[in-house]
Amino acid sequence: MAHLVKLHQLNLSHENKRDYKPVIFNLDMVISIEKSNIHSIIFTKNNNNGIRVKESLEDILKLSSDKIQ
Repeated sequence: MAHLVKLHQLNLSHENKRDYKPVIFNLDMVISIEKSNIHSIIFTKNNNNGIRVKESLEDILKLSSDKIQ
């Protein structure tokens, strides 16, 4: 069963770079998550460039823990 969480991905095509779109992430595909100055960057099996999301590392960990229980 997939471990899905709803996160807010940075919309790089937006002019001010502060627009986010809601997306569903499959945590089973995640290789690592790193903290940057503003965003968390998710590296997946399909995207080694990183996907910037609004949520902090702590937020993502809490969302993933809520799914397990």
